[in-house]
Amino acid sequence: VLNTVLLRGFNLDFFDISLEGVFGFFMAPWRAHLFSPGVTVAGLALVTMMVYGVFSRRARPFFFVGIVAFIARGNDIPVIAQLTQWVRTAVPVLGEAYRFPFTKFSLLLACSMSILLTHGVAQILEKFQKISTPIKSGSICIFILLFTCIIYIGLPAFTGNFLYANLRI
Repeated sequence: VLNTVLLRGFNLDFFDISLEGVFGFFMAPWRAHLFSPGVTVAGLALVTMMVYGVFSRRARPFFFVGIVAFIARGNDIPVIAQLTQWVRTAVPVLGEAYRFPFTKFSLLLACSMSILLTHGVAQILEKFQKISTPIKSGSICIFILLFTCIIYIGLPAFTGNFLYANLRI
């Protein structure tokens, strides 16, 4: 469940042989970073803010789209795995079309989660406004928290590891 919520992909578990003939993880810098406790905490902070977005009336359609994408994307979660296996067996066309649900539903889940995150931040800022805290200081704290979490989660992209090292010429 945690891998699905934090949008960790299956490509983090692939092995490849390096130019030196040594087997290692396909995206080793990303794997080491994304499975660190700091990234897990930052990701869960973003998910917590996202949960507030579920209570926004305008975000409800994205919540339902996100649930469908979560169920399709989380095909390794025990109960969901049995449900998706049953659907694939019962309807062979769907089974063939959705052999790799990650490629079809990860972007849909990420988009739904980002829209819910923005609505969640708006809900949090409204709460700051109601408790008579100066909205400017509250919004600055939320912005700094969001910015820090997003940059920290994507840190390998900013340190030269955006692409797999063996793909470079």
